[in-house]
Amino acid sequence: MTPDQLLHSWKRTEGYLRDARAHLSEAAEGICADEISDFDHYVDHNELELALNALEAALKKRSGESLRVLELMALAAASMGLVERQTQYDERVAISDAPSSACRRPMKALPECSGVFGDSALNVRTTKREAIAAAAIL
Repeated sequence: MTPDQLLHSWKRTEGYLRDARAHLSEAAEGICADEISDFDHYVDHNELELALNALEAALKKRSGESLRVLELMALAAASMGLVERQTQYDERVAISDAPSSACRRPMKALPECSGVFGDSALNVRTTKREAIAAAAIL
């Protein structure tokens, strides 16, 4: 992987992580203040896997968060090549959101990720809101 590709990969992963953190509820902001502080520190120092760990700790401490947080954590894990963790997050989303499992779709790894993942498939699911919006367009 070239330095430019590596930088692009880090920025993509950082975006998924920051987006996941932004989807935490206001209640989580207070209850998980230490974990969120750790997250901010790790992201600022490009310690992306540690930032993912901090988000996971926040989710364990504060159940009932948006499934979108888990979806974005799965994307971040996949972007870092942490396939087992990505699979765990996807499974948690599927279990939590079983009625909309018909919205799940397999997706090939993005071309820019091929150096990290090879041709492994990523499980990315569409949220109910995205599925409704897509149906309205059709």
